[in-house]
Amino acid sequence: MPRMRAGAWGWVGLWGYIVTYDAWLIRRRKATLSEVFGEAVRHPVKRWPVMVAWVAVTLHLFSELIPEPMKRRLAPIDPIAAMGRLIEPQ
Repeated sequence: MPRMRAGAWGWVGLWGYIVTYDAWLIRRRKATLSEVFGEAVRHPVKRWPVMVAWVAVTLHLFSELIPEPMKRRLAPIDPIAAMGRLIEPQ
């Protein structure tokens, strides 16, 4: 069986954190992450920053599926990839 790469472990950790945190919120009868996200999207002002962040994350996560010419045009505005370029060892 091949070893999991560091990025895969990051996804496992993120998933575990979200499930655990939502379970804790439900147990305390607090709004879950999904409920807060839904409230923000319905709010006339909060909607736009949330949607811009959601689109940026979605484009970043699915960038492997985007055709190469479009990917080159989107690369300069991918904030997540830009952070990687900033901290990348020279």
